[in-house]
Amino acid sequence: MGGVHHYRIPWQLIPVYDFLCRCVLCVWPSRGKGHHDRMVSLLYKVRHSLPLTHTVYTVTAASQKAYLTSHSARTETLILGTSHALFGYKAAGEECNLGVPSCDLYSMERLFERVLPAAPGLKRLVLFFSPFSSGFTIQRSSVALFVSPLLNVLWNIGYNPRGRVTAESLSNQEQMASFIRNKEKSLVLTLEEIWGLFRALVFPASCQDILRSRESRDRYRRSKATVVRSSLENSELPFFYGILRRAAAHGIKVYLVLPPFHEVYRELFSAHCFFRHLSLAVRNFENVAVLDYFSDASFGENDFADPEHLNAQGAQKLTLKIRTAIRALEDTHKAGVTP
Repeated sequence: MGGVHHYRIPWQLIPVYDFLCRCVLCVWPSRGKGHHDRMVSLLYKVRHSLPLTHTVYTVTAASQKAYLTSHSARTETLILGTSHALFGYKAAGEECNLGVPSCDLYSMERLFERVLPAAPGLKRLVLFFSPFSSGFTIQRSSVALFVSPLLNVLWNIGYNPRGRVTAESLSNQEQMASFIRNKEKSLVLTLEEIWGLFRALVFPASCQDILRSRESRDRYRRSKATVVRSSLENSELPFFYGILRRAAAHGIKVYLVLPPFHEVYRELFSAHCFFRHLSLAVRNFENVAVLDYFSDASFGENDFADPEHLNAQGAQKLTLKIRTAIRALEDTHKAGVTP
């Protein structure tokens, strides 16, 4: 993931980290000096004890859970998925975004299972489905040592039985658990703050500069070409079906979102079997609607932070499109069942 470094911060970089902390605060709505001081203190204190990636992932994920806990009674819409969900949907009001970078289907199913008892009023699940990562176990991804232990600490979902648990994974789990225990009261943020925290430290405002040259565009293509295959691997399909069945059993409508991708990546999937497999996988579920924005021409270069992640402008646009589509589908359904 561009912009995130997987190492402890040497003292020479502390001024840079301090500057990043201040930049993060600039994207948050003002809630008084005391609140800002508290967050500055939090970010500064962890700079020696945790890598930057640990810090950002931990603060974001712990804040997501804290928000759901405090708003569970009125949560009607749950957003699940990978970083495309976290960065692509700006939750508000009765919505809660629990998107997790590189989240696999096993973790999504277990997370959904954990959330259901806490959100009795849940009516709909917006499930982002990325061609790049949904079918892979977290342990195969570049963030395995950060995300999988963190999910286990926060939600007790366990490790994917098809993955590999290392001593470093368990060490990170203990470290994250200690961090969260010590900072638990400081991790209650608004949805806007949660969304802004990760984005400000990870992504640029636009992908125009990074894709300016043909060489750069080719490099991005090559980086993903090796992993282009059906994300619906046979070994992961049971977890996907588990999500859909659990939702159906609770009367929850599932909106399966294919997020928009930049043209640099779209051509990799133009004739790929991923979409055919996906349509076959959901055809027997009446509670599932597919919202396909993968090739939506209304998303231009100014809407992307990199070829597969939306920037703030793009996320706002996609959020509005999804809400509008859901409202139209549900209004049509109500009209169809009215006596």
